[in-house]
Parts: sequence; structure tokens; C-alpha cells
Amino acid sequence: MSDTPRDGNILLDCNLNGAPVVLPWSEAWEKLWACEIGWVRPQHWLRHRILGREIARTLRRSERSGALFGFRMMTRRRNSPFTIAHMAEFDEDRRMPSRNVFNAAARRFAEIFDKDIRQENRPFEYADIVGPDGRSLPAYRMKPDCSWLIILGVHGGGDANVDWSKLQTPPVPGENHGTDGQHEVPG
Repeated sequence: MSDTPRDGNILLDCNLNGAPVVLPWSEAWEKLWACEIGWVRPQHWLRHRILGREIARTLRRSERSGALFGFRMMTRRRNSPFTIAHMAEFDEDRRMPSRNVFNAAARRFAEIFDKDIRQENRPFEYADIVGPDGRSLPAYRMKPDCSWLIILGVHGGGDANVDWSKLQTPPVPGENHGTDGQHEVPG
């Protein structure tokens, strides 16, 4: 048995719809399952609800480059496009990738949800924008009607012996989720 919080005192660094937030364990757990996309990054675990299908699983190592693209896009301010120029900021030499490389990264992110999902059903969309120099820049952004929560880790970076797998079970409505010191987090 792990030291998963019994009193809900563990605070988690999260990103909720593009905004950094600190949430108590129980609130993060509830939001993780209420949003269309819930992601526990320390465990590489993702759940999503698209077209009424709920899928939850651990990301394979081969999917992590697509996930990194998605993470960078999702952690920008809500509806703020992630452009090809932003992707260059993460390159060691600040080189801008080709449009093909940029679009391939977005495609790898889309495949995490479902390889056969139609473009209009993806939780993100293509958005050409005009750059500072007046040229068109390819960009992607999360769709305005999509909600997501990414759990980044324990607030302050401390190791609280958190059993992240407890978050993989949806909370039971109306049940105490570990906030009174008497009830263990189910899982």
C-alpha cells in the first residue's frame, strides 16, 4: 500500500485548459475524469472521450514524440495557437522545422487518440496565422469546446510517494475522495 493521501493535503501542479493551476488531489482527480482529455504526465497515462468513446491507457514509448507536441500545444494559453515558430523555440539551435515535419508531429499527436479519427473529430485544429513578418505560419490549437487537465506532478517538486495509478479509476459521485482524513482514496 502506498502513501496516497488520505486527507487530500497533497497539492498537484496541473494545467487546466491551458492555464497553470495548483489543485488538491481530490479536485484534480475529479477534473481529470470530467474533462474530455485527462493526462497524468508522471505516469504517461492518458484518458480521453471523443465521439462518446472513453479510452484510457498508458502511452507507448513510440507515441511520446507525438505526446510532446500535444503537451506543448495544450499548455499554451487557451486557444493560443502553437506555431511552427514556437516549435523552433524548443530546438537546441532554434531552427524552424519544415512544414512537413511540423504537420507530421501533429499527425503523431492525433494518432494517440485514434489512428482512424477524422480530422474534424480531433480535439485540436489547424489554424494558419499571420506571423510578424506578414507571412503565413502553420499552427495548431485546441478546439474551443474541448476541455483538458494535465497533471504535471506534486506541487513544489517534492516526492510524496504518490501512487499515480489511483487516478486511473474514476471517482464515485457523492463519495468522499480522501478529503476528510478518514476515507482512503479508492482504487
